[in-house]
Amino acid sequence: MASVLLFLTYLAVLLLIGILISIISGKLKFQNALLLIWVGIILGNITYKNAPLIWFPDLFLSSISILALVMIVFDSAIRFKLRELNALSLNTLGLSAIFLIFNMVFLSLFTILIFDVESVFLALIFSALMSGTDP
Repeated sequence: MASVLLFLTYLAVLLLIGILISIISGKLKFQNALLLIWVGIILGNITYKNAPLIWFPDLFLSSISILALVMIVFDSAIRFKLRELNALSLNTLGLSAIFLIFNMVFLSLFTILIFDVESVFLALIFSALMSGTDP
């Protein structure tokens, strides 16, 4: 029971920090995503007694990432309207497909090299997710 409360506290603190960083980035007119990534890297490297200060189990992180992916896909599917497609949309879809292919090739390769990922399939999934969240 204590570990569940600890994880919920971690999550609440991270969400609070994210909200504060978003407000600060708005005031500074700085990119929100870049500042959140920097703060996330800094928070991920903070240790206490030779252990990470904030730690989540892999199953929890996988579950949260799947839920986030479902929400992103659901939101984009609701906003998609076939009537709004025109001639420029085909060019956009082609450019998006090229970006997806390049991103899956190069980001997967760099993910395997930098993070020493053994599974090519996992690296491909990561690069596909990054392609979906990039815009």
